[in-house]
Amino acid sequence: MAGSKQELIMDEDFGQYIDVDGINVHYYEEGFGTPVIFLHGIGQSMYTFRNNLKDFAACFRVIALDLLGHGTTDGNDSDLLIEDYSEFLLSFMNALNIDRAHLFAFSTGAIIAMDFALAFPERVKKLILISPGGVCDAYPAPIRNAGKAVLSDFEFTFFNRNMVKSSLESAYFDKTMLTDELIDNYFDVLSDPKNLDTAMHTVAQWDDTDVYENMNALGEGVYIFWGECDSWHPLEQLEEFEDAIDGLYAATVRNGGHMIHEEKSREINRKAIELLLTNDITA
Repeated sequence: MAGSKQELIMDEDFGQYIDVDGINVHYYEEGFGTPVIFLHGIGQSMYTFRNNLKDFAACFRVIALDLLGHGTTDGNDSDLLIEDYSEFLLSFMNALNIDRAHLFAFSTGAIIAMDFALAFPERVKKLILISPGGVCDAYPAPIRNAGKAVLSDFEFTFFNRNMVKSSLESAYFDKTMLTDELIDNYFDVLSDPKNLDTAMHTVAQWDDTDVYENMNALGEGVYIFWGECDSWHPLEQLEEFEDAIDGLYAATVRNGGHMIHEEKSREINRKAIELLLTNDITA
């Protein structure tokens, strides 16, 4: 396959498809060994992991997918609650005959990963959570407004590239990394009405109360990475996870915003792989 994975990941022919309970699911797989499944945030696609897959695939069986109704994965008639995404992930793992896997998950995708681990603990080995959390008051207005009926209708009608650019500018600490290509790729995903509708509907239905109230049951094997300059999930929110989860490994990343797995991919990849390999050796 010519070209780099970063360049190809937005191509229509990148990855493959599998039928999961009648849903055509887009995913990418590479490598051997213990499975690591990558879960993106709401409104994204597997594109967000373009700087992570190659390093992990040298050590693990890497599986990245477009979540239900995201990217080029079909939607369905579910309510798009957090538990619906968890059930979807369970069906996806069953379709690929994966009994247990590590989960590498970002932002709202990390909340889905936590919900999945609470509901199906026998299917999860370890959790790598990048900037975990749901939509809060610190989020950019276009995302917060997606959960409000009148404003969301307005945004759906007048959605444009500048909304995506503004959100990415607030998510990144290092603005020099925001190339036109990166902004265009994110805009291309959300400019698909199916994807935009899924994202807005999910935000409107979002309720992570049960996850936060029960995350103390996650126990050991949870690793969190948090950008010290995260304006979407301010650093003080990390304390809630530290207080609730016994044995939590938490690391903060200097000069990192919300999307530290993109901005600081080498640092995140190296440490996360080290943690997972150490666990595999000692388990």
